[in-house]
Amino acid sequence: MRRIVILAWVAFALLLASCSSNDDSPIGFDWVGWDSPVYTVILYPDASWQDTYFDCYVNTGRSLRLLVGRFDHYLYRSLIMFRPQDLEFGSANDITCAKISFAMEREVGLLNDAVYNQGSLEIEVAPLYVDWLEDAASWYHADHYTPWDGGIFGPPQGIALAGEATEEITYVDIEITDMCRDWVADPNSNHGVIVMARDESREVVKEFYSLDILTREGVPKLIIEYQEDGEKKKVSIPPAIDCFITTSDERFFDDDIPGYNEEIMVGGFNGYSYRAMMYFDLSQETTFIPRDATIVLAELKLYYKPGSKADESLIRAYVLDQAFDESMNRGTLASLQFNTSTSYGEMDIEGAPEGFLGIFINQMVQGWISGSLNNYGLLLMADGEYLDSTCHIEFSSTDNSNPSYWPYLLVKFTLPPGYPPDWMMANDSL
Repeated sequence: MRRIVILAWVAFALLLASCSSNDDSPIGFDWVGWDSPVYTVILYPDASWQDTYFDCYVNTGRSLRLLVGRFDHYLYRSLIMFRPQDLEFGSANDITCAKISFAMEREVGLLNDAVYNQGSLEIEVAPLYVDWLEDAASWYHADHYTPWDGGIFGPPQGIALAGEATEEITYVDIEITDMCRDWVADPNSNHGVIVMARDESREVVKEFYSLDILTREGVPKLIIEYQEDGEKKKVSIPPAIDCFITTSDERFFDDDIPGYNEEIMVGGFNGYSYRAMMYFDLSQETTFIPRDATIVLAELKLYYKPGSKADESLIRAYVLDQAFDESMNRGTLASLQFNTSTSYGEMDIEGAPEGFLGIFINQMVQGWISGSLNNYGLLLMADGEYLDSTCHIEFSSTDNSNPSYWPYLLVKFTLPPGYPPDWMMANDSL
């Protein structure tokens, strides 16, 4: 049985408030008039509908924090790079002392005020041996292509003890004089440093502010003491880039197939996140929507289940560049390609009650219908998936035991002038 419904048309004027803009409907929009009939198609899940999710380690280059240590199977390391070679020194030997100064996170309600932060932790810094990208680095990759497993680095060059955070701002200083001299003498040797717990088996996490905090007292600093013409001087510089990376002990890529679960998950916390995928057949043979139709509205409806923690996130939709199916394991799903340069829709779930929420994907569906985009499905990703406040966001999947919670797609479209008048009658039985 076909899982599609075509409803009778209504006057275009009645839908004007919810219709797409000219940019959202580029094909034939100039001829859509007040009396143009608008048809409605509701696409319900059938055997061709696919939905699943996977977990992955995500980039944290925009996070306000740098994390170090371990808690609840998650291990954190931070990356940071300063550029002292941009300063003018007579020689590297003029540097008498150099240290990195981290400001400990003191915001109420986050890790430093929880059991994660209890106790002190020795942290160390070591020189990184390869370049990395702030907006791409994760536990498994230094950039978009270069693999590494938690970083490629040398022996530790500095150690410090980080205690518990207080209500007042607290600093942790790590001396790296020799490393700083090396960077000034040979700028090509400077790939930044990795900051990690000396004993990564301890269940303690320390949080420091990152450069994105944008406050004078919070931003990490490289403080350099040096001599110039016999006079002692001091200078401090902020990082050029920083982020943190994370991994987990509890990942079973090859054994776990999440596509048959009752929920799909989106969002995450502290560099570990979930992303969801969906595919629905929009071919003319299935939907009876012609390739030259103009999509005036396309809304993906998802049944939202609020979590125990307040969900504060913007969900965005992206097109997939490779096909998938829900029988794939997590590792295969995580390796699929998609392009985050263009978001085709967004949904704000902050404060939303349980029930159906909609995400408008007009341009995406228009491209799939016309053939200008290959329909491999879409990816749903939380806009702030690296933030602690995002948490895990759950939507019901097509495998939910209650069919009334299943997702569906609502499409409204118009046809070109002069389209065969018997088109609607020919499909009236659907």
